[in-house]
Amino acid sequence: MQDSYPDTLKPVAERELYGQLEEDVLEAIHQFEIRYSCVVKSALAGYRKADNGRVEYDFNCYFETFLNKRNAISQEPFSVMDWRTAGILASPTCRSHIVYPYTDDRHLVDAVGFYTASGLASDGAVVLIVTEAHRDAIKRYLKRDGNVEALEASGQLTFLDAAELTSTFMLDGMPDPVLFKTGIKTLIARVRRDERPGSNRQVRFFGEMVNLLWPTNSAAVERLEELWNEMVEEISVPIFHAYSVDGSGGEQLSESLINAHSHAIAW
Repeated sequence: MQDSYPDTLKPVAERELYGQLEEDVLEAIHQFEIRYSCVVKSALAGYRKADNGRVEYDFNCYFETFLNKRNAISQEPFSVMDWRTAGILASPTCRSHIVYPYTDDRHLVDAVGFYTASGLASDGAVVLIVTEAHRDAIKRYLKRDGNVEALEASGQLTFLDAAELTSTFMLDGMPDPVLFKTGIKTLIARVRRDERPGSNRQVRFFGEMVNLLWPTNSAAVERLEELWNEMVEEISVPIFHAYSVDGSGGEQLSESLINAHSHAIAW
């Protein structure tokens, strides 16, 4: 994980586990509000390494009790993202292609918000190709921790409309490779520019264009995922895609779509 946590949350061997733990968790909530809620368990994982496994059991029991108490008095649920998912979203490799088949819009917003905030915290640039409804929700998430307008003005954070961008490269119901790659390369070149001389930002993408095409045009989705994979290899930028699926057993992603990605996450 990135070293962006408050010092009070960094595992310290000399610290006594009990008594300090609840103070640390409450401090995390105070500093990061709901933005931090999805990764508290991951950030505190260092506490679980002591005492030959007994602390891990005690920690999990404590944490579940804490969550139950917190949820009983809060209007917003304190949802916990597992450590693997949090790690993938916080620090994706330069050629990561992540897919998230989601059933809950709130979890999607938290996941994208965390992915975005982690990129911004490392002075990277983030491009979010989203629907209007999700754009507004993600902006509300990010505003808890920073000046979204200033980030947009500097070019470090870019919001693009998913439907509008899709329309720029679709021909006869299929994505045109030349139009798609030209547009994405131009966009990356623009957002990589840093005001500091000789500096270029690391860039990460989140996109919902595939979700707009799926499942009504599966051939176009498959081709678009192939094109994104080619872009990942050519330009070395991480990509995060999300698909809205029916958790009750309805429409699910095909195995071929899942396999088109380097990482699949669930929450």
